[in-house]
Amino acid sequence: MKFILFFIGLNLFSDSDFSFLKEPKESDKEFIYLNEKISYLDFKSKKAKELEPMKSLYPSLYSDTKFKYNYTKYFNIAHSCSEVEYQKLESKMLIFFKDTYPKYFPSEPKYAVRVVMFPNKYKFKKEMGFDSYGVYYPKQEKWTPTAKTFFSYCGSGPGTAWHEMIHAFSDFYANYDNTQDWFTEGFASFYEMGATSGNSFLEGYTNWRLPEVKEVLRKKKLVPLKEFLLDSDMKQEYGYSYARIFFCYLWTKKKMIPFVKKYLFELSQNDKGKSLGKKVILYLEESLEMKIDEIQVKLEEFINKYSGTVKLKQE
Repeated sequence: MKFILFFIGLNLFSDSDFSFLKEPKESDKEFIYLNEKISYLDFKSKKAKELEPMKSLYPSLYSDTKFKYNYTKYFNIAHSCSEVEYQKLESKMLIFFKDTYPKYFPSEPKYAVRVVMFPNKYKFKKEMGFDSYGVYYPKQEKWTPTAKTFFSYCGSGPGTAWHEMIHAFSDFYANYDNTQDWFTEGFASFYEMGATSGNSFLEGYTNWRLPEVKEVLRKKKLVPLKEFLLDSDMKQEYGYSYARIFFCYLWTKKKMIPFVKKYLFELSQNDKGKSLGKKVILYLEESLEMKIDEIQVKLEEFINKYSGTVKLKQE
């Protein structure tokens, strides 16, 4: 019962109402934004206020980068991209949001996520200190200039945005003190490879991480799932690729959506560490109707079945 209350609370939407996914238009007389009925003019005013801290802080925080500022309904964006790059990125973000968010998350986003796109990887690495494609900083008890923000750079590809968007969406609901790294990164990295066709998002692909886990398996050094799933931190260098292919496997079995919901909204809310991992294993055994050792065998067969980037099929 407590999770039903957590989902619904005082939200103005019904369980099946995802009308908030639509981007507002000037012709809209009234719509819901952050659980409040507002006019389009009020919406524009709210977005201007949300952008104010970014506009005032970023010039001093990132003094050698000139940002342009844009917004969508649930994303406030500072970027140094060309207009063509930005419009392409925004379009793919909105398609992803529309098609993916309602699969996992029960109600309207709790706040607008900030997005910062540096002009290139050099600037991103210099400012953020990461040699990666992007990074997301979760919400904090006290406001910080990086909280609830994902950082990347122009040209990093839409997959980076999709990956970091999953982190941001999960942050609306996750208990990050409990959530295990293999879940957080497996879920997000599953979505770093996808495609758009017209106004639709296509998911379910292997990607560039696959060869790494295949090589580890070939060398017989792959940590068994019954150990991997118990840890809060990913200790293995191949942890991302292992976690991602596990989510790909669940996707082909049509078990990924119920698993993510079970983990985010129930299992990880009250447990952590090995206790959480043991409950995850019990749930997977029940869901897949196999013991964990048999799941391991099937997963390894799955890993060996594919090479390169391929579109997977669901059973």
